[in-house]
Amino acid sequence: MLPAGSDHDDAIREGRQQFGASVAARNETIVTATESLHHVMESFDTGLTSGSVTVDLAYDEYNLDVDVSYDGQPIVLVKTRPDRETFLNDPTGMAQPSGWLLSQRTDRMRVKTVGERSHLLLRLAT
Repeated sequence: MLPAGSDHDDAIREGRQQFGASVAARNETIVTATESLHHVMESFDTGLTSGSVTVDLAYDEYNLDVDVSYDGQPIVLVKTRPDRETFLNDPTGMAQPSGWLLSQRTDRMRVKTVGERSHLLLRLAT
């Protein structure tokens, strides 16, 4: 669990190393997952959540699945790079660059809501 509003770099890096070693995942897959989590946490700095964030990982020989859950609005997922107009004038514009970067790094991404909790589900092929 990652508390909102704090520096997450060390916690994400440490968790990545522990998880990768425990499942013998390829380092490049774990690095990509780590970079993706950094993008997610950056999008939370735009006000998507003020509570803690939970990250659950599942690994098999084909995929690494990441479930990021938090209280708040679902993250905006876009497949094209946001233009300047969107960035400046769209209420979700500040969070869109993170969504676009995620689309470049992951093989699949989707959002679901369970009650008040939003889930960002990422899949990375191993």
